[in-house]
Amino acid sequence: MTLHKLCVGSLLLVLGGLCTAQQVEIKIVPVKNIDRTSGEKMYAGYCAVCHGTDGKGAGPAAKALKTAPADLTALAKRNNGKFPTNRVYSTIVGDTATRLHNDKDMPVWGSLFLKFYETPTTQSDVALRATNLTRYVKSLQR
Repeated sequence: MTLHKLCVGSLLLVLGGLCTAQQVEIKIVPVKNIDRTSGEKMYAGYCAVCHGTDGKGAGPAAKALKTAPADLTALAKRNNGKFPTNRVYSTIVGDTATRLHNDKDMPVWGSLFLKFYETPTTQSDVALRATNLTRYVKSLQR
């Protein structure tokens, strides 16, 4: 298993019962293939561990990261009231070199989505996943 897969896997599952003081133990697991048609299910399986189920950045693994996860509910607010669809999509697939991606805290999901299937996955499958995740994040705006 590559270091990248180990890092990504470690972000996906947190052993909440083992958290003590300010320390968080993270269990390393392989990335699971979640229904690509449901942005909500993919968010719960891939993003909520860091960004929280409410999207505010306080997921159970957040304390273990060098940089706090973004508050996804305020993306439109921070962008003059307009949801930054292209930026969110690009961040998910890895087209944008965000600070978190450079720190390796946030996985580049595009390359991981390509590896889910035993048969080759097409870029359209990756695009569908990223589009549905982006739409779900947009629904979290307050």
